[in-house]
Amino acid sequence: MYALEGSIAITGALVQWLRDNLGMIEKSADVETLARTVEDNGGVTSCPHSLGCMRRTGRKARAA
Repeated sequence: MYALEGSIAITGALVQWLRDNLGMIEKSADVETLARTVEDNGGVTSCPHSLGCMRRTGRKARAA
């Protein structure tokens, strides 16, 4: 399953976190190679959307 959202910023931040904090990859482009090593995800899917899917909140949301 694939999903498309209007903002890709948090996905880039996830790749940066894998690189800089966990040391799982040396460069961002290595994330695809890492993903291809997985035979079965066991039903686990990463959904990096901690920005709230870039939704409008607060006063601006009510005015929209």
